[in-house]
Amino acid sequence: MSNANKPSTPDNDHRAPQADQPTIISDLSAQGEMPSDLLLTRATHADNSANAKPQPVPATAGDTVMTVARDAPNPLANDPYAQLSGAVWGDFRLEKLIGRGGMGAVYKGVQISLDRAVAVKVLPSHLSENEDFRQRFNLEAKAVAQLNSPHVIQVYGAGVHDGHHYFAMEYVEGADLSQRLKSGFKPTHAQALDLLLQAARGLVAAGEQGLVHRDVKPGNMMVTAKGVVKIMDFGLVKLASEAHSMTMAGTVMGTVTYFSPEQGRGERCDQRTDLYALGVVFYELLTGHLPFTGGDATS
Repeated sequence: MSNANKPSTPDNDHRAPQADQPTIISDLSAQGEMPSDLLLTRATHADNSANAKPQPVPATAGDTVMTVARDAPNPLANDPYAQLSGAVWGDFRLEKLIGRGGMGAVYKGVQISLDRAVAVKVLPSHLSENEDFRQRFNLEAKAVAQLNSPHVIQVYGAGVHDGHHYFAMEYVEGADLSQRLKSGFKPTHAQALDLLLQAARGLVAAGEQGLVHRDVKPGNMMVTAKGVVKIMDFGLVKLASEAHSMTMAGTVMGTVTYFSPEQGRGERCDQRTDLYALGVVFYELLTGHLPFTGGDATS
């Protein structure tokens, strides 16, 4: 497109809704004759109003669309996620529901034996019945547990209770970078560079274990009250080795506005994919808007 490389101006900047776009997993090969760009357009639709929140997109056969909410105030009484509050699963007690999405929910909880706050991620029962989802969920827990970095959320334990697969991880007091940006945070050049370098150190730790995050974006970067960046949500993680990849050819995974070219084409991704996305985040921190915007995923 003629304006593909032209940064948006403040008048047409759609950073807030686009930066908070849902993570998507879309199987292009399952769509028959449907063009891949049409699938991506549907799967990544976002309301462009300033205060809009990501809305679930109606799925058709072959699609898996995930919208991730960072908090869930006032859950309904008949919400199955809310009904888990107060449950005790092994050494962990679930307390407050603090996040939910297509791949499950996250609770603030307590590790009873150590009396410390934790975040417990729970895979929904209906997804627990699917071998692929179970493998991906368990891969996330095991992959993050391998990492030893102050810039990656730590995993403390995992298990299964009454059909619910879960893992407990470090609970971080703070807000993700997307929330901070939407709240008016405008980092100086020095602050932006500091945030970038901290996130890069977390990705180095992942890369040393052969892991590719594939969904690096402000919404997956927690910032503590002391300004420490911690990368989270490794739900789309993969091993750089194709032999261990759970992603079939023709599958697009990630968040469109932070896609690398190879990621958008559904090709093999390695650590350079995460570096590209981190570069997009850096641009956004410095300028206040994304380098590439458009009305749909193809744009």
